[in-house]
Amino acid sequence: MLKRSVVVVKVPPPGVGYFVREASRGYARALQAVFVEHGVTLPQFFYLRVLWAGDGISQANLCQRVGVDRATASFVLTAMEKQGMVVRRIDPGDRRKTNVFLTALGRRLRTPLLRVANSVNASATRGLAADDVERLKNDLARIIANLQAPGSGA
Repeated sequence: MLKRSVVVVKVPPPGVGYFVREASRGYARALQAVFVEHGVTLPQFFYLRVLWAGDGISQANLCQRVGVDRATASFVLTAMEKQGMVVRRIDPGDRRKTNVFLTALGRRLRTPLLRVANSVNASATRGLAADDVERLKNDLARIIANLQAPGSGA
């Protein structure tokens, strides 16, 4: 009888990416659970957040700031228009561009949604010193920049 040897490969402990993913999933679940009470999805919040900083920007610029492609943005913005959060208008100075504007509803959502986001952030960082939170944000910003750098493999 032929004996077979089994090679056991030790699985390494989770890396940083695992913890970032799990934290992101936790944030998403916590935010979405409350955003739904306001009739807003998590992706819609990302668009609103950019628009609260200054609406009337082009749809292409909005896509870039949110980090999505045009097809995804078009789908989300169409839903937001139907819900009365935004309106899209052709740019009178360049008819090839479409600009996105908040409606009164889109503006009114700012305070309650940011309150929710701040509450989730406070819960997520409970027990961490303010300096540790700042260090974590800086470290994550470095990781993001590293992954966006040419030749990073990303």
